[in-house]
Amino acid sequence: MTQVRQSNIELLRIVAMFMVMMLHVNNTALGLPTTEDAQTAILPTLTRIFFELLSIGSVNVFVLISGWFGIRFSWKSLTTFIFQCVFITWGMLLVMVCFGFVPLTLRNLDVIYLCVLGLFKLIWDYIFLLLH
Repeated sequence: MTQVRQSNIELLRIVAMFMVMMLHVNNTALGLPTTEDAQTAILPTLTRIFFELLSIGSVNVFVLISGWFGIRFSWKSLTTFIFQCVFITWGMLLVMVCFGFVPLTLRNLDVIYLCVLGLFKLIWDYIFLLLH
């Protein structure tokens, strides 16, 4: 049976993806608006708050659409996902150490280890629920 392509849902997912990125840029790169920002530059501050309000719901929309249409369980995709999580976590730590954002200490390595261990436990619990 061939599946019918649902372009409207794909477009909604693309718009939601863009709005999620806009939300992250708004909060991470620009920082949260302060009362001083609202007093000195009211229109840009209100615009940022307005776009943030629109973008917050897009996270849920993106996750729901991706989960509904994208989840097909296979062991290969699970191992790829685990490898990507571990690689990105260690890669981020390496970049942050190289640029001097965080010192290389045993505590940082321990936090990374606990995060990876927690990820494995979460995936194991999910697989256990799927199989029973």
